[in-house]
Amino acid sequence: MRLEQPLNSQRSNPKRRQLEDLLEEVTDNALNKVKKQSAVNTNTLAAEIAGVQVAVKRLRIFGILIFLLLLYIAYRL
Repeated sequence: MRLEQPLNSQRSNPKRRQLEDLLEEVTDNALNKVKKQSAVNTNTLAAEIAGVQVAVKRLRIFGILIFLLLLYIAYRL
C-alpha cells in the first residue's frame, strides 16, 4: 500500500503538472465549444421565432382581409 505523497511534492512533479495543464486546456476547449454551440442554437431559435411571428402577422392581415371581403359580399347580397 502506497502512502499519498505530500501536496507540494505532487505539484513539483513535472509530468503531473503537464497533465493538469493539459486537462485544464481540454476542459476549457470543450466548454468553449459548448458555449459557441449554445449561442448558435440560441440564434437559430431566435430566427425561427422571428419567422413565425412574421408568418402569424401575415396570416392575421390575410384573415382580416378575408373577413372584410365576406362582409362586403354579405352587404351586396
